[in-house]
Amino acid sequence: MARELIKLRWQVDKKQFAEISEIYVSTGNAAKKMKDLFTRIVPLISQAVKNHFVKQKGYTGAWQKLSPEYASWKNENYPGRLILQLRRNLINAATQKGAYGNITEISNKSFEYGVDLNKIPYARIHDMGGRAGRGRRSQMPKREFMFLDKKEVDEVGHEAARFVWDENVSARGAVGGGTMPWGGLTGGVSQLSRIIGM
Repeated sequence: MARELIKLRWQVDKKQFAEISEIYVSTGNAAKKMKDLFTRIVPLISQAVKNHFVKQKGYTGAWQKLSPEYASWKNENYPGRLILQLRRNLINAATQKGAYGNITEISNKSFEYGVDLNKIPYARIHDMGGRAGRGRRSQMPKREFMFLDKKEVDEVGHEAARFVWDENVSARGAVGGGTMPWGGLTGGVSQLSRIIGM
């Protein structure tokens, strides 16, 4: 069975990789450093996704409230649990590396971060909304959680640029000087994509 997932992915293009490679031309560590970069920014992405669960807010606005009947049942049986956190399987899969259903794959040129839909199949319907349940009789509201808003993309881009800058200075044995690559990586991070499906 093919793995289905909802994920965020960043693929480094040839130009970016060449720029990184130029920084490490003397050591030949560009590929390893890209992996180090991705390892450094994935926790920022994880925290951003966790914040969406805590704030109960998607890319397009606040999550729809629970129906009064379900809210009452949930409060009685699972007091204090927020929306999409009944048993906490979904939030754990979406925010904790190594949790059941989490996908955190980092290579030398890309990373993928998300939820394996073969393990947490209801993640898609909660993130996108749509018909669900027996006979697909229930209409589930869209409650997006697997995304980065502009501020979060900027934060990831800043951290990525800071990493590259620090490594550049270190590789050249210099202190300061030069320019920050990719204008703060905004071009690179704009290639961070949200993928739903296979």
